[in-house]
Amino acid sequence: REPISLFVRESDHPGANESLQKQSERLAAYCETNGYLIYDKFTVIGSRQDSIAVLRDAIECAKETKSKALLMASANRVVGTRSELEAVTKLLDDAGVTIITMDRSYENAAQYHMSPEGLIAMTLADAYNEDDADNKTN
Repeated sequence: REPISLFVRESDHPGANESLQKQSERLAAYCETNGYLIYDKFTVIGSRQDSIAVLRDAIECAKETKSKALLMASANRVVGTRSELEAVTKLLDDAGVTIITMDRSYENAAQYHMSPEGLIAMTLADAYNEDDADNKTN
């Protein structure tokens, strides 16, 4: 199995710890299904801007793995604007690391140069559909 580092961020809100745990569980399940071995996990509660130091640490760790990749649930964990997308992409390019998102939002945004609004709308739609599916199984 290929080692990969995880980045798990939740914005600061009531219930953030529970949300962080659920996100971690979904990432672990994704790793199991897709043949990844969790090399290290970086978790943070706060804004994207507040969590940049943890993201940098996660990128440095990911450089040490065979996959040279960082897995996260969605691009909205690290980017919400075009300037954030460009800054994160530069950090990753400089480190030789890629981001893999479970919902493919980062890959699609970077590949298609999607507008920040489009990226946010897509990730919100995915979250809504995921929540709706969770509610149907309960």
